[in-house]
Amino acid sequence: MFGETVADRDTWQGWLFLMPNFINFSLFFAGPLLLSFYLSFTDYNPAQQNPAQFIGIRNYSQILSLSFAQVESGVSSAGALSPGHTEMGRIRIGGSDLVIGGSDPLFWR
Repeated sequence: MFGETVADRDTWQGWLFLMPNFINFSLFFAGPLLLSFYLSFTDYNPAQQNPAQFIGIRNYSQILSLSFAQVESGVSSAGALSPGHTEMGRIRIGGSDLVIGGSDPLFWR
């Protein structure tokens, strides 16, 4: 164009050359990453028509919660753990066991 230097033209061509990469990065990486981060703070359910409600870090506290209970050796831990927690492991301490329960055992493995 008028008054454009060679350096200006090279800079403009460089940006045009990189633009498809920036667009692909935004559409296929940054966009879904930011959307999933936003949705992790809501109670969004794609199977329901309800709009997503902001619930803060409740999803993370449910995933990361652990419970501990002391039971006699060989006894089931069914009633000892918090509701919704499943047994993930036992540690024998003396004549009893320390049972570790998690709300999402697949996350902790």
